[in-house]
Parts: sequence; structure tokens; C-alpha cells
Amino acid sequence: MRKSFSFILFGLLLFIILTSCRPPELEGAYVDYNAKRMDNALELAKQATEKYPDNPEAPYLLGQIYGEKGMFKEMMESFDKSLNISTQYE
Repeated sequence: MRKSFSFILFGLLLFIILTSCRPPELEGAYVDYNAKRMDNALELAKQATEKYPDNPEAPYLLGQIYGEKGMFKEMMESFDKSLNISTQYE
């Protein structure tokens, strides 16, 4: 019984960890964004947006980067794209 419980708990923890990870392009974009490397962050965020079109976080971050670069039209387009996928980043 205890062995079964441990196995189920391990499986649940593994599932939570694996499903909560960001795609590598998106994680890299956040690292570059936080380090103020906006050109690198922009390229990675664009890649993430193209590679993961159903992920609302990618166009949201892309919008933030565009805003930092003063590209406000692109910023609004990216935020709109994120909201069309999900209202998570409203």
C-alpha cells in the first residue's frame, strides 16, 4: 500500500513539474528580457510565438519587449494576439 502511494505521489509530482515548464525559446526570452538584452529577447519571443501559437504567454512577452523598445503598434498587436488565445494575461 505504501509503495503504491509513493509511486502515485511521484507520478503526480513529475506530471506537475513537466507540465509547468516553459518552452526553451520562451524561457530564453525571459532571461534576455530580465538582463535587458532586448534584441535577443525579441528574436526568441518571436520564435516562441511562431513555434507555440496556442501559448498566450509568448505574444504577451513579445508585447512587453516591443513596449520596452518603443514599438507601440507592435506591442498592441501582440497583446491583442495574446488575449485572442486566452484572457490569462488581461
